[in-house]
Amino acid sequence: MIAMILMWACNISGSVVLSPDTDADTTNGITPGDTESDADTDADTDADTDADTDMDADYPRSWEGERVVVFEGYCEDSIYEDGEEVTQEDAYSFLLDACNDCDQVYEIQANPDSICYDQVSVSSQIYRGLEFDDDDVSIIMIYEYEGDWYTETLGRGSLDGNSVEYDYDGVYYDYDYSVYGYVTID
Repeated sequence: MIAMILMWACNISGSVVLSPDTDADTTNGITPGDTESDADTDADTDADTDADTDMDADYPRSWEGERVVVFEGYCEDSIYEDGEEVTQEDAYSFLLDACNDCDQVYEIQANPDSICYDQVSVSSQIYRGLEFDDDDVSIIMIYEYEGDWYTETLGRGSLDGNSVEYDYDGVYYDYDYSVYGYVTID
């Protein structure tokens, strides 16, 4: 029964993004997929940050991470992520407009393209923001839905060198899942 439900679960673009419940327009806690936008707006990229998050230091940085998605009693699969910071790129200013509290923004490729016995599609291109508060870091999902861009905090963690571990829970078509992950920024 869960396999049939997971097989039918998709968003407008034909893939899903696993995320916690949100008040945004969602389907049972699954936020519509991350896609590019034709929006071309200016963003203030001169955010005041401390020395650890200086946006000009070592720009662009790389993102490398892994998320383990667990549907208790059904499946446990990993999603691998790698990408590059786009905080200062004019073509991505719409992301900073959506996430004006983000200190850094990344365009990330995720794989594989499906998990849980190929029943759950995974968006291959995603956007993530990082918001720093001393040694605490918020991992923020930036996504497009019906032409508008939204943000949602996926998880929070403590900065350990250049890595952050985080976790969150969600509901996918009435099925609970949990995610734990890490990201390394170089």
